Amino acid sequence: MLTLLLFLLILAAITVFPVMIAARIVGAKNTSFGYALFALLLQSAVSAVLQVFIHRPILAGIASLLIVPAIYAMVLNTTYLRGFAVSILFVVIALISLFLLAPMAGMHPMASVGI
Repeated sequence: MLTLLLFLLILAAITVFPVMIAARIVGAKNTSFGYALFALLLQSAVSAVLQVFIHRPILAGIASLLIVPAIYAMVLNTTYLRGFAVSILFVVIALISLFLLAPMAGMHPMASVGI
């Protein structure tokens, strides 16, 4: 049970908290855990739908790159450009937290890509 709680805490630290931090950096109005979680759930759903309907990964990625900031803008109550900044900051903060938290869990952050 403790392992599951630790896993959920690390998962939240790598996914939801970077959105919260990025939203605060750009000055969004809705920066709580619930809004960040809801934005991530919508982002995942839209990305999955785009991958199903658009069969070329590059086109799905470009469509996602244009739609996801709008999701962040609507959910976090900010502008489209700030939503775009949230999506970029999210990736940067998530990567930094991954590289900081993975060694604590006994994992190498680049082990899955063979480095």
